[in-house]
Amino acid sequence: MRARTGEKVNKRRPWRVALSVLLAAAALALIAVGIASKQLTAVWSKAVKLCLECVGIG
Repeated sequence: MRARTGEKVNKRRPWRVALSVLLAAAALALIAVGIASKQLTAVWSKAVKLCLECVGIG
């Protein structure tokens, strides 16, 4: 990828950084909501079953 005249090669656009921070905050908020509504054990057990099925043990 070539830099335009006057631009640095590794310069990040501010909207990309803001979008990354916003998505990370949304993910953390949804994780907190799931934990607060006691869904952690249900999701964990389904994930374990799925992983074991993929490996061929379960």
